[in-house]
Amino acid sequence: RLALEERSRKVEVREKEVLDRLDELEPRESIVWDKEQSLRALEKDLRSQEKEILASSEELDRREENIIRREEELTNISERIAQYECRIQEISERLGVADEKAVAEENRLRKLVEVTAELRESLLIKEKALVELEELLAEGRRIIIEEQKRFLKWEKRLSEREEALNQKENEAPLDGSAEKDESRSAEESEVPIFRYSDRTA
Repeated sequence: RLALEERSRKVEVREKEVLDRLDELEPRESIVWDKEQSLRALEKDLRSQEKEILASSEELDRREENIIRREEELTNISERIAQYECRIQEISERLGVADEKAVAEENRLRKLVEVTAELRESLLIKEKALVELEELLAEGRRIIIEEQKRFLKWEKRLSEREEALNQKENEAPLDGSAEKDESRSAEESEVPIFRYSDRTA
């Protein structure tokens, strides 16, 4: 019985010690829990910051690549500008030569225009003379046509008289010599005479 009491007392003492230790552990456990929660919050915050840092790093890499690309573009543009400047210089020199040629060509064309004006004036004078000559030729043709008409009329009358004379000769052969002389004198009197005054009338 004494042994049981002793064991019971020891158990009670142990229980008290355990309870005391539990009382001591509860605040520590609460502190540990709080620390765990704080650490979890910090870990979450760190992960978020890590993601932000990673995103910022990727953005920086992208911006750096963009800057490098733009630097290359600027280098290419600078080279092209230098080439354009060289070409502009060459073109300016060529334009200077072309301007000199244009001035010389303008002077030549001015002289050519002057010569052309003189030739035109000369041609107008010649044209006027040709017009007058054509008018004279037309007048000459008109006079010739009129003379041809007069000649045809005379030739027709002559043929008619020859026929009449032939008929008379057949009718009176004894008086033929006298009539021939008369017909000759009549023909000679009716032959048209072409005079210069008739052409210019």
